Amino acid sequence: MQDINVLYIIITFIILAIIGGIIYHVLRFMKGKITLTIPIKVFNLNDVINGNFELHTKKTIQGNKLLVRLIGKHISISYKDGKTKKRTSEVYRDEITIEQNKTYQAGSVATYNFELPLPKEHKSELANSKVVKTAEAVFDLFDDGMDSVEWDVVVILDAKGVDLKASQTISTNILLKDIRYSPDPISR
Repeated sequence: MQDINVLYIIITFIILAIIGGIIYHVLRFMKGKITLTIPIKVFNLNDVINGNFELHTKKTIQGNKLLVRLIGKHISISYKDGKTKKRTSEVYRDEITIEQNKTYQAGSVATYNFELPLPKEHKSELANSKVVKTAEAVFDLFDDGMDSVEWDVVVILDAKGVDLKASQTISTNILLKDIRYSPDPISR
């Protein structure tokens, strides 16, 4: 009997979560949308991401901040005993503020251009030392998985109520050892 009650509670929470997600997306859709365009999708270290986005409002929106953010995530996939384990951690964050404290009128359409720099190469003298290079080679021998850095460009209209958001994933040849962790956004 108690097992059935626990099952009902779990099912109720799942249904409420699904309904909440649907309501959130409907409210977001009713406010407006952001369409992000990045013509070039592959970048190198020190490149600048050029893109634009269109903000289309369906209702009047009181915006706190309109920003473009670059997020780098370290993804580590390992295989052990026939099981796959995936871990993700943020290793880089940078953002530029486009506008602050603005009211966007209902039915307005605006296009914004942006330039967002990728990280500069970060190599210390220690990183170039033979000891560190030897240690990296030893760790690579024992690594049983795959590591990569995934990059997302995200446009966010932080607004009163529900935020508007759009994102795209870009490709780079930037390795984890080439960047320095940036826990706080670097605002421009």
